[in-house]
Amino acid sequence: MASCIQGIDICIPTDGGVDPTAPPEQRLRGRILSFIQKVADSENLKFSIIYRELTNSTGLLVEAMDESIEPICRQMNQSVREPLGPRVSEQDVQLCQTSIIAQCMHPLIYLRHREVFLKRMPRKTLPLSKIDIEKISQHVFHFSLAGIQADKASD
Repeated sequence: MASCIQGIDICIPTDGGVDPTAPPEQRLRGRILSFIQKVADSENLKFSIIYRELTNSTGLLVEAMDESIEPICRQMNQSVREPLGPRVSEQDVQLCQTSIIAQCMHPLIYLRHREVFLKRMPRKTLPLSKIDIEKISQHVFHFSLAGIQADKASD
């Protein structure tokens, strides 16, 4: 079953194509861009399966989910940990990582399910009407980097 969830990573590198020797902030930006590209891809069945299993677990894909999500979490963890510095707590890393992933996913989930949101919202139009992956990734990166820098300064 794990093989049905693999495959999208071949087309979109998890590091966003950023050189591994680039500064930590650039690698974080690449990882954010890559994550958003994968989530935004409407042909990405891997994301759809993972999202559905996370929100309404069947218990049938535990091993496949672990194999798919663990590397993403490990890589994002490292990308967040480096800019925070060597004295950062595991809790701070987890909070930053969770924030980044949520920021990446929310606008894209909204766009994938726009019709449902439109039926439930009193307005005729909602702020996000199309996917601008570059704009979303820039916002998430700048907002997250500012949070990381503030968190680092408070230590």
